[in-house]
Amino acid sequence: MRALLALALLVGCTGSKGNGDTFIAGGSGIAAWATTADGRFKVPLAEGIGWGAPVFGKDATDSTLLKVRGDTGPTFIVVARIDDAPKPLALETCAVAHAHRIAKAVSSANVFASPPTVSDERRKGERVPRVHYIVPLASNPGVRGAATMSWWTYFLDHERCVAVGVTALVREKEGDPKTPDPDDMHRLERVFSLVLDGTVVTE
Repeated sequence: MRALLALALLVGCTGSKGNGDTFIAGGSGIAAWATTADGRFKVPLAEGIGWGAPVFGKDATDSTLLKVRGDTGPTFIVVARIDDAPKPLALETCAVAHAHRIAKAVSSANVFASPPTVSDERRKGERVPRVHYIVPLASNPGVRGAATMSWWTYFLDHERCVAVGVTALVREKEGDPKTPDPDDMHRLERVFSLVLDGTVVTE
């Protein structure tokens, strides 16, 4: 599992668009759209995942604006407010505040994870920050090791910072525990690519 984590860290640090991926070229690849309860964000749901019904935050104190579970993987898409982002708001400082929040939550829960890392991504030709981290999962003998990988991108919505993230289960490749399963990585990259370029902030 440590081998998977080490290699996945390298994979997770490379931008999905920066590697020449063309998951949305030649067709949208969108099965449906999920919309936050306030109607401000519309998030594309990739085809072939088996998405469930959207779930919304319990009340105004819940920073989760939307959560959708996909059966394949499983894979999750989450939209969340970053209420502690410093003012004046900027994408980079939103990402850093979110990374610090994740690191604190992981440490408080005594969960082993890679440090949440801020790197660059391209969204519609513009540079935007991305936060990514990995949480290895315990596995039984004879079962392929696995980890959850989370990738987040950020949007400014008037006076608030909003994170949109994808978390997916990624297993070790069959017969090669040092390599993430290519199908699992492709799914994560495909879902995130659509979210990155296709998420709509309404006016």
